[in-house]
Amino acid sequence: MEQDLKPSPSTSAWIGALLLAVVIIVTGGYAYYLHEAQRIRHDKYEDIATIANLKAEQIEHWRHDRFQDVERDVKSPFLKRAIEEWVHGPKSEALKSRLKEFLGIEAQVRGYVDALLLDPQGKILMSTKPESGELNEAVKRAVDESLTTRSAILSELYRAPDGDVHLDAVAPVLDSAGVPIAVVDLVTNSSATLCEFLQSWPVPSSSAEILLVRKDGADVLFLNRLRFDPNAALFLRIPLTDISVPAVQVVLGKTGMFQGLDYRGVEVLADLMPVHNSPWFIVAKVDTREILAEARYRGEVTAFFVVVFILLASAMTAYFYRVRQTRLYRDLYRSERERFKAHEEFRTTLYSIGDAVITTDHKGSVKVMNPVAEQLTGLSESEANGKPLEEVFCIINEDSREKVENPAERVLREGIVVGLANHTILISSDGAERPIADSGAPIRDKDGAVNGVVLVFRDQTQERAAQKALREQHSELQKSLKQATFLSDLIERSSKALRLEKDKLKSILDNMNDAVRIVNSGHEIEYINRSMEADFGPVSGRKCYEYFRDSLGPCENCGNRVVFIERPSHCEWLSEKTNKTYEIFDTPIQNADGSISRLAIFHDITHRKIIEEEKEKLQAQLLQSQKMEAVGTLAGGIAHDFNNLLQVILGYSELMLQTRDPDNSDHGDLQKIYQSARSGAELVKRLMIFSRKIEPKFVNLDLNKHIIQTQKLLTRTIPKMIDIHLDLSDDIEQINADPTQVEQILMNLAVNARDALPEGGRLNIATKTAILDEDYCKEHAETKPGKYVSLTVTDTGKGMDKETIKRIFEPFFTTKELGRGTGLGLAVVYGIVQQHGGHIWCYSEPSRGTVFKIYFPSLVSREEPEQKMAELIPHGGTETILLVDDEESVRSLAQTTLTRTGYTVLTAGNGEEALSVYHERSNEIALVILDLMMPKMGGTQCLKELLKMNPAVKVVIASGDSAGGGREEYVGLGAKGFIEKPYESRILLNIVRSVLDSD
Repeated sequence: MEQDLKPSPSTSAWIGALLLAVVIIVTGGYAYYLHEAQRIRHDKYEDIATIANLKAEQIEHWRHDRFQDVERDVKSPFLKRAIEEWVHGPKSEALKSRLKEFLGIEAQVRGYVDALLLDPQGKILMSTKPESGELNEAVKRAVDESLTTRSAILSELYRAPDGDVHLDAVAPVLDSAGVPIAVVDLVTNSSATLCEFLQSWPVPSSSAEILLVRKDGADVLFLNRLRFDPNAALFLRIPLTDISVPAVQVVLGKTGMFQGLDYRGVEVLADLMPVHNSPWFIVAKVDTREILAEARYRGEVTAFFVVVFILLASAMTAYFYRVRQTRLYRDLYRSERERFKAHEEFRTTLYSIGDAVITTDHKGSVKVMNPVAEQLTGLSESEANGKPLEEVFCIINEDSREKVENPAERVLREGIVVGLANHTILISSDGAERPIADSGAPIRDKDGAVNGVVLVFRDQTQERAAQKALREQHSELQKSLKQATFLSDLIERSSKALRLEKDKLKSILDNMNDAVRIVNSGHEIEYINRSMEADFGPVSGRKCYEYFRDSLGPCENCGNRVVFIERPSHCEWLSEKTNKTYEIFDTPIQNADGSISRLAIFHDITHRKIIEEEKEKLQAQLLQSQKMEAVGTLAGGIAHDFNNLLQVILGYSELMLQTRDPDNSDHGDLQKIYQSARSGAELVKRLMIFSRKIEPKFVNLDLNKHIIQTQKLLTRTIPKMIDIHLDLSDDIEQINADPTQVEQILMNLAVNARDALPEGGRLNIATKTAILDEDYCKEHAETKPGKYVSLTVTDTGKGMDKETIKRIFEPFFTTKELGRGTGLGLAVVYGIVQQHGGHIWCYSEPSRGTVFKIYFPSLVSREEPEQKMAELIPHGGTETILLVDDEESVRSLAQTTLTRTGYTVLTAGNGEEALSVYHERSNEIALVILDLMMPKMGGTQCLKELLKMNPAVKVVIASGDSAGGGREEYVGLGAKGFIEKPYESRILLNIVRSVLDSD
C-alpha cells in the first residue's frame, strides 16, 4: 500500500522539473524586476532631463525676447526723436498722445500688460494704464542698473498689487550725446506666460512639475506657481541648510540627477540645472513612487504568472494558438477593409473628375463609368456594366461620317497610350452627337500585364463655339484697325500739344520760390515742384501723411475733407521736419477725367513769425520791467513811512527794557514787542533791498571762496537729507559785489530749495564764466553784451508751473501756507541782482526741480571793503545836540534817549527851523542829527546850508532811504556820519559819541 502511495519516477521527474522551473522563473522574475526598475528609473531620468533642458531653453528664449523687445524700442529712431522732443521741449499733448499710442501698440502686439516711460530719476512720465502706481523696488533696482550700464536689464520677478507675478524689461533712451533722457519699461505678466509653460508637462504624469527657484539670502525662493501649492510664487522659502531638498542642491551648485525630498517631504527623482544668462535655476522632478509604479506592476504580474504557471501550463498552448488565429483573422479583416477603403476612394475620385471616364476589363467590357460619362453616352453605369465598349462608346469621323476604331482595342492590343484624332464625334444612345477629345491608357497589374483600359474623354462643344467666336472677332478687329489709323494720327498730334502745355506749366511751377504739391483723394502725391523737394526731400512713392509728417495714417485735421468739397482753404502750419512755418493756400482742381485733386502752395513765413515772436517777447519783458519798477517804487515808499513807526516802537521798548528789572512781569512782554519790532525792521530792510533803496558795498569778491564759506553756514541750516554739491569753475574772474548781499542771495535760494525738498534731495551750486552776446541781450532787454560770471543754483524738488514762475519775484507773493513765509525772499534776490547790474532767470517744471541762474558782470571794484565798526558800549556826554526830524514821535524818542545819557537836546521839525535854531545857537551846538525826508526843506539842502554857515559843523544823517544818495554821497557832501533807520538806542549813542570825539 505504501508502495502505491509513492510517486512514480515520471511523476517525480515532472514535479522536480516543475519545481525547478518555478525556482528559475521566480529568480528570473526577481532579477527582471530589479533590471526593469533600474532601466525605468534611468529612462525616466532621461525624460526628465530632456524636459528640463527644453524648459531651460524656453525660459532663456523668453528672457531673450524681453531683452530684444525693449532694446528694439529704445533704438527706434521715431521713439528716440519723439522722447527727446517731449523731454527737452514744451510738453506737447499731441506728441505725448503719439508716444502713448506707440507704447500701447507695443504692449498690445507683443503681449505686455503695460508699457511705461520713466524719467532718469525713475519717476513715471506716462503709462498705457491710467492706474499705474509707484514702481516696485525690484523695478527701481533694474532701472538704476540700466542707467549705470546704459543697457537693457530684466528685473527680478515681483508680485504686483493685483496678485500676479510680473517681470519688467527696462532700457535707457540715450540722446545724441549718449546721455539717458528717459527709460522704457515693458511689464510682463509672468503668471500668464512664464508660469503657464512651466506648468505644462509633455507626457501624462500625476506628480511631475517644474520648479523655478533662485537664491535669496540664506534661503531658496520659489518663483512660480506649484502643482501642489498654487500660491507658492515668491512666498515659499526653504533654508539652504536643508540639503536633502533638490531646490537647495541646485542653488548650492549641484547639477544633473539628484534623488531627495521635495518641498512636500515626498521622495522625488529630479534633474537640476541653472538657466543660462539668468540668476534662476530649474528643478524638474517626478515622485519616485510614480516612477517605480510600472516596475512594481510588472513584478506583480510576474508573481501572478509564477503562481498560476502550473495551472495554466497546458492552457498556454491553446491560448497562443487562439491568439495566432485571432491575429490571422484580424490581419485578414484589416486587409479587406483597406481594399474596400481604397476602392471607395477610387470611386469617389473617379466620380469627382470633370471629364468622362470609362474603365474596361482585359476583354474590353465596361466595368466603371463616372456620371460625366453617363451623361455623354446616355447610358447609366448599371446599364453599361459588362457590355462591350464599342456598344457604349460609339464614335465616328466628323467629316467622313465613318465609324472610327475604338481606342480601347488598340490599347489592349499594343499596351500604349492612345489619343483620338481631331474631328471625332460621339453618338449617345439617344442619337445626340457631340465633338469630343479623348485618350486611352492601359491598366496594368503588379507584374506589368495589361488587364484593362481606362478611357478619358470630354465634350468640346463649348470650345468649338468659343474658337468660332474668336475667329469672327479677329476678323472684325482687322477691319477696325484699318479704320483707326487716321484717328491714331489725330490723337498723337493732340497729345503732343497737350504735353507742350504740361511742360510749360511744370516749368512755371518748378521755378516758383514757394513750394507746390498736388495730392489726389487717396492721399497720393501726384506732383511736387523743386522748392518742395528742396525742403522735404524726394517723394519716393510715399503718401502725403508719410511724406510731410512721417505718420502711419491720415492726419486728424486732413485738408482733404474741406478741399475735396470744392472749397479753398487757408492755414498756417509749423513743420517738424523742416522747423519752418508755412502759410498754406489749398484749392481743388478738376482733372481731365473728372476727378478732383488738391493743389497746395506753401509760402515760407518763418522769418516773419520769428520777428513777431521777438516783438511779443520784448513787449512782455518791457511790461514785466515796468511792473517790477512800479512795485519797487511802491515798496520803497511804504518802507520809508514804516521805518518811522518801527523807530518809535523799537526805541521806546528798548528804553522801557532798560528801566525794568528782568524779574518784572512786564519784562517778557516788552521783550516780545522789542523782538517783533526788530523783525519788522528786518522785513522793511528786505523791501528796501528789493526797491534798491539800500546801497550795496561793492568790493573785489572771489565768488568761489565766498560760496565755500557760505556752504559751512548752509550745512547747519539745511537738513542733512539734502545733499549740497558744489561745481565751481577754476577760471572765473572776480566780481564787484557786496559780500553780505551775495550771501543773502545764496541763503534765500537755499531756503527755497529746502522747502521744495521735504523728503530730501539734491542742491547743486555751480559757477562758470559766461559770454552774453547780442542775440541773448535782444531777448533779455535788461542785459548788456559782455563777460559775466554765472551762478547756478539747482534743486531736485517739487518745481513750479509757468503761472507761478511769472510772479516769483513779486514782493509778498508766496505759494507757502499761511505763516510759512513772507514772500520777500526772491524779491530781495531780484533787487540785489538788479543793484549789481546783473541778470536773473528761472526755469522750472512741476515734479522736475528748479534752476535759478544769475549773471554777475566781471567789473573793476569800486572800493575796498570797509572794516566793520566794533560793537561799543554806549557812552553819553554833556554836549548840546540839534535833532532835526519831521516826525514828532521820532524826535521825542531820540530826545529821551540822548537826554538820559547827559546830552542837551534842541529839536526842529524841518530844515528851515533847523537853520534858524543853528543860526541863533551855533556856539552851543556840537552836533546836528539830520533826517533826509522832511517837508519845506529836506535834509540834503539843509546840510548844504549848514556847511555854508559853518564848514566845520558836525552832521550825522539819519534815514531809512539811501536811494540815489547813500552813506558815501553824504559823507562826500560834508556829513560826518550816517545812521540807518530804524536804529537801536545803543547804535545811536555809539555813532553820536564817535562823531563828537572825531577830529
